[in-house]
Amino acid sequence: MPKIVTEEEKRRLKEAMHHETVQLIKTKGMKKITVEDIIHAVGIAKGTFYNHYPSKEDLLFDVIQKSEEKLFQKFLTIDFQTGDFHANVRKSLREIYLAEDSIVLYLQPDDITSLLNKLPMKIKTMLEEKQAKNFQRIAEIFAIDQQDVQTFGVVSYLMDCLHFTATNVDYGVEARQMSLEILIDTLADFLTKKKEREGAYYENSNN
Repeated sequence: MPKIVTEEEKRRLKEAMHHETVQLIKTKGMKKITVEDIIHAVGIAKGTFYNHYPSKEDLLFDVIQKSEEKLFQKFLTIDFQTGDFHANVRKSLREIYLAEDSIVLYLQPDDITSLLNKLPMKIKTMLEEKQAKNFQRIAEIFAIDQQDVQTFGVVSYLMDCLHFTATNVDYGVEARQMSLEILIDTLADFLTKKKEREGAYYENSNN
């Protein structure tokens, strides 16, 4: 008689699969991971793996999305309405690009593209919509008017630079770390000065 697996056991197994897959991404790189690597790390049979995911790519996509969502939720917990705005911007960006558990640091530039090419087109469309929504939310939190094309463009370029730098180690980990710090400071300075200029403008307009 087949063993009855409870929902709690399924949840724990899925968590174990996610945890071990993240570790494999950090140690092997996403493209080199195999189903055998995953089932060996978790200690499960291949059939059990396929009971949860139809392919390695589906698991990798799920893991990356959940890891990024976790980082984004950390970002959303920061209160930008009070305290030091510059410090809060730096803290929020460090959570995404410099935190030890940030999976962004372990994904190569073409990893996501290669992964999405092996998944249904609707997943790529869903991801693009989600990223656009997240960026819009970040813009709102940073008080960026999307009608201000120049400011929106500057922030977009700097965010792209951050992401590109985070996913490259061509010049070494230490050089990447320093570059990320510089880019984060630059973006924080730009947003803070813009906020201060707008604050001074509104104050003068009301006097």
